[in-house]
Amino acid sequence: MENNEHNKPIVINASGRPFIPYRFRDTGLKKLIILPDYSPSRGRLPVGTVAVFDKNNHVPSPEYLGPDIGCGMLFAKFDNPVGGDELKQIAYQVSGDFQLATNILGSLGSGNHFIMFYGAVNSEVPLLKEGDNVVLIHTGSRQKGVEVFNSCLVGVDYLNAYNKAKEYAELNRSKLFFMLKEYVAEITGKDLICLNEQVHNSVEVDCQNITYRKGAMKLQNPNDIGVIPSSMAGEALVVKPKPAISDLEWSICHGTGRVISRKDAKQVSFDSTDIRQKIIIPQYISDDFILTERPECYRRLKDIEQQIKDYVKIVARLSPKAFVI
Repeated sequence: MENNEHNKPIVINASGRPFIPYRFRDTGLKKLIILPDYSPSRGRLPVGTVAVFDKNNHVPSPEYLGPDIGCGMLFAKFDNPVGGDELKQIAYQVSGDFQLATNILGSLGSGNHFIMFYGAVNSEVPLLKEGDNVVLIHTGSRQKGVEVFNSCLVGVDYLNAYNKAKEYAELNRSKLFFMLKEYVAEITGKDLICLNEQVHNSVEVDCQNITYRKGAMKLQNPNDIGVIPSSMAGEALVVKPKPAISDLEWSICHGTGRVISRKDAKQVSFDSTDIRQKIIIPQYISDDFILTERPECYRRLKDIEQQIKDYVKIVARLSPKAFVI
């Protein structure tokens, strides 16, 4: 993986859309990959990108990954089917309690962090069969990542702080998972089984390179799985890597990507009546609260499937049932 003869980085655009070039002051950028969830973000890298730097010519800093260090998704299934009324009880219980928790372990955060319940369709995953109820927990390092982003740390000091924030994010997801297990047991008498966890805001350092994945999950082994959600009322995909994913540094998008910025989303009126009829959304989650995360703000899965088909195989589809933010 070397730069070309003009010493410019290799750029791979797997998004299927025009890419606005990002200029880097730094030397050492070897490869830049643009994924289908490409969209603007805080920091030098947009969401939906993978940037590979020469380790000897790059100084790691918070500017690249941004504040949401270690953000990722934990994917779990119910050990037995759950009825609609039971899902509604769980969603209301979770939403009420999590609204009270901010910037502590066991909190979701703002933006598109969420807990989503689905039903499995057309599954080829060994532990996931047709009709299984599943849950996706999407959250990050909360205030810990923000503190690192706002620091002036660089180099080894930044990487040490990054590792601590990443560990906090993983601990936060674990806390949420076990809290959810308790709710499920109390309300339904059933259990949750963790199937997979994928981080999609990460820094990877090896003997030659420093690789940033921002809004990108790593699927390197043939049996790795990842979940690509779309929006609060949209389907999600469960995928496995194909050999060609090596061209993307074994990376694939973590979602479909925004098409309307949060700022612009706040400028239009929104009535959630239709979406609340399609999926369970607790009534005390107000329209104002979900305004910036409504389905129209995100690309649909069918808009990105053509771009990802060479790199991953779809091994299950997930039909939305309930949403908690």
